[in-house]
Amino acid sequence: MSRNIGSSVGISVVNSLLTTNTQVNHAAIAQRTSRHVNRAFEDPHDHPILESVDRRRSRRARCSRHPQAQIIAYIDDYKLLMIATLAVIPLLVVFKKAAGGGGPDHTITVE
Repeated sequence: MSRNIGSSVGISVVNSLLTTNTQVNHAAIAQRTSRHVNRAFEDPHDHPILESVDRRRSRRARCSRHPQAQIIAYIDDYKLLMIATLAVIPLLVVFKKAAGGGGPDHTITVE
């Protein structure tokens, strides 16, 4: 039961971090590609996809930001899982298997 609860909590935490990191990364990408914040995008003729009066181009820019933000969020989640795995590896030394087979055999034999 504890294994099922632990995996449910782990999945929920990773999913929550993925959603949060996607939103944070989307906001950061949008901030860097806005002409109001970054002077490199001042002239809309230089970067027509990123900043344009045309609604289709603006929508296309928003649609291209979301997959990029999601990829960065997935990378962050995998880094967190790697760190958690590396942190647990020293516990393998503590939880060694018993040398004598682990005690009496408690299997039930059905005839």
